Amino acid sequence: MSLSNFAGVSPIPFKAGGTIIKNTFVKLDSTVGQVVQATAATDTVLGVALNAASSGDQVQVQIAGVAKIIGNGSVTLGAQVECAADGEATDAGGATAYSLGIALEAGDTDQDVVEVLLALPGVKRPPNS
Repeated sequence: MSLSNFAGVSPIPFKAGGTIIKNTFVKLDSTVGQVVQATAATDTVLGVALNAASSGDQVQVQIAGVAKIIGNGSVTLGAQVECAADGEATDAGGATAYSLGIALEAGDTDQDVVEVLLALPGVKRPPNS
């Protein structure tokens, strides 16, 4: 689909507080200026990592626009997405999940990279509300 863009917003550089996989959700670490890979549907996600990084490396974080994100299992076109346990996107489900954006394309298999219109910071609400 190739809509990926930053909506006029430059990515923000952070220090990686651990191993981060490219095209996954990240959240702030407990250390100022650092991010770590997000790991739960209830995490307050900051953005999407534009590059892979090891602890101490710089990682560029996309906070707006259309992002490319690795899907966890299948992702439904038009579904609200949340963060899966490994920082990947999955269809949002349940009132405790944070909706992080809308899938602009479907991902049919695990590890498909899908484009998501980011809606950050995520808000708690039932899927497709």
